[in-house]
Amino acid sequence: MLKFSAMGTLALVALAMCLSLAIVVYRVSGPGSVARRLSLLLVVEGMTLISTGYIDLFFTEATRAASWYPVFYRTEEIAHTLGDCLMLALYPPFLAAALNTRLTSPFGKPWVQGVLLIMAAILCALVLWGPLKLGGTILYVSLVVLFGFAMIASLDAWRSAHGLARSRAGTFALAFGMRDVCWGIVYGWATILLWQGTYAIVDPDATTTPYLVYALGTLLAVPLITYGILKAHLFDIDLRIRWTIRQSTVAAAFVAVFYIVTEGADRMLEAELGSWVGLLASAAYRKLQVYEAALTDAMRGGVTGKERALLNHLRDSLGIAAADADALERDLMAR
Repeated sequence: MLKFSAMGTLALVALAMCLSLAIVVYRVSGPGSVARRLSLLLVVEGMTLISTGYIDLFFTEATRAASWYPVFYRTEEIAHTLGDCLMLALYPPFLAAALNTRLTSPFGKPWVQGVLLIMAAILCALVLWGPLKLGGTILYVSLVVLFGFAMIASLDAWRSAHGLARSRAGTFALAFGMRDVCWGIVYGWATILLWQGTYAIVDPDATTTPYLVYALGTLLAVPLITYGILKAHLFDIDLRIRWTIRQSTVAAAFVAVFYIVTEGADRMLEAELGSWVGLLASAAYRKLQVYEAALTDAMRGGVTGKERALLNHLRDSLGIAAADADALERDLMAR
């Protein structure tokens, strides 16, 4: 009762990327930090994306005729609307914490955040149980304005910054700007369809450009955010040391994947895309860098028995030979 869908597969990949990065960022950050806000935002983004109707693309006509499908459809509507409204409530405070500029600072005030939550709840109820044309228009236009504002705010932060802060702001603008532009275009398109009377949250034959743009917004943004964390330490995260030394084997798998993604982003941004063989070879070198960073951090105060066990787990999960790891440790001790 299922069928293959390339568009649906893209959305599932984007969802997996969102949730993976959310888990990593959450585990390496502290309560109340900007990174924790980011992890929540990523979960909401993934939920909002996948509930747009991409799962339906895997269903055959017979499946859509099943008795349970109307309930599933309504669940998607609720999840998607809730996700949209949560974006309105959560994204501005995140921008205020991450950018801290004159444009975003008002959204850092607790009372403003409270107002955003209340307005989002009211709007969610209006869309779900009121006239869709009214509630949908207000919601989608608000999202277009939000993503446009986010893009302007991030560019303003980049323009006014200097040195390392300017580099970080530029990386932030590029990473989040990809999603903001793509999603802003799609919500503008949805507003037009709503007034034309041809709008539907779920389109079983979704092969149109807007569906592709919507998924690509997240597919491009997540690797670029990861790139920013690893290269520019966005949100003050040193992912290599914190994650590898704290989380051992599971961490190693995540770090290895993210370093492959980062290397791919590196080459794409520098217009030096090479073969997959070169990319994997570079990733192997990155694995050594990950292990070296963790080893260096552990050696500062003397490697304890627990840290040695963690390092061994990390070495094995990264696929580094024991002889290579020993040689690296001897080299570090000789420096």
